[in-house]
Order: sequence, then C-alpha cells, then structure tokens
Amino acid sequence: MRDILGDVPVRSKRLGLKFLKFTFLDQQEKAGKIRRDLDADMRIFALLPAQEGFLDDLAVKRGVVFAENARKGKPLFPPTEDIVRKELEGFAEILRTGLAPRVAGRHGGRT
Repeated sequence: MRDILGDVPVRSKRLGLKFLKFTFLDQQEKAGKIRRDLDADMRIFALLPAQEGFLDDLAVKRGVVFAENARKGKPLFPPTEDIVRKELEGFAEILRTGLAPRVAGRHGGRT
C-alpha cells in the first residue's frame, strides 16, 4: 500500500505547514497576536494538534461529520457561525493561558 500512496501523511503535513505559515502565521504576526521569537515551523507544529482537537470537538459535541459534508457538497461547519466562534474562543483561551486555574494577577488579572 505504501508503494502506491507514498508518504501521504508527511506530504499533506508539509503542504499544511506551508499553507498555515503563509496565511495564518503571517496574519497573526502582523496583528501582534502571536510570538515572533519562536521558529515558524515549531509554532505550526504546536498548533496542529489544537486544530485537530478543535475539529474533533465539533464532531463529537455538535455532530459535525466533515467527510460526509464534503462528499455531499454541504458546508463543513455547523449552520451558525456563532457555534463555531464560541467553540473557537474556548480553544483560543486554552492556547493563550493554558489549563492552569485562573489566579488573580495572572492571565490578565482574571479570576
């Protein structure tokens, strides 16, 4: 099987890295929302599992079936943008502050 497909996962990750680097990272850096002092590939590799987790979360909690939606030509995400935005804000908060409990004076002073 490997002879036929080659190394699809590695190739697709390379393409994904390239895409994310030149779209997402550039936008976030210009907006001052992401650190520039770390290697770009390292930042992307750190974000990829979070992206996969976000999509899995939508699939489990919201019943989104991405592959089926793509096959049927349906929108990949839930019908309302608010659902996606709410879930994404939760994941972004975890990326920003981690999983540690909120303590006064940390994480922007929120408690």
